[in-house]
Amino acid sequence: MAEELVKFRRVIDSIDSKLTKLLIERLKVISMVAEVKKKYGLNAYDAKRIEEILANVRKIAENENFNPKLVEEIYRIIIDYCIKFEKKLLGLNTNA
Repeated sequence: MAEELVKFRRVIDSIDSKLTKLLIERLKVISMVAEVKKKYGLNAYDAKRIEEILANVRKIAENENFNPKLVEEIYRIIIDYCIKFEKKLLGLNTNA
């Protein structure tokens, strides 16, 4: 039983590693987005884009028979952090 558990934990660790790397990649792209927004004087917060993201991830969750509310909660945390990060890059906020 213990070896079986170890195998599953290795899989979970691998998934966690991939998720972390994807979050880092997302922040790198947000850095590029911030440069474009700075160039054109755009705000970090874009309510329409946020709703698009949330609708997309809810739909993905629903299509996979997974809890869309949970996915939305997770993405709201990610988006909130990304907005703070973007504001910092735009020189608007240093709390990220």
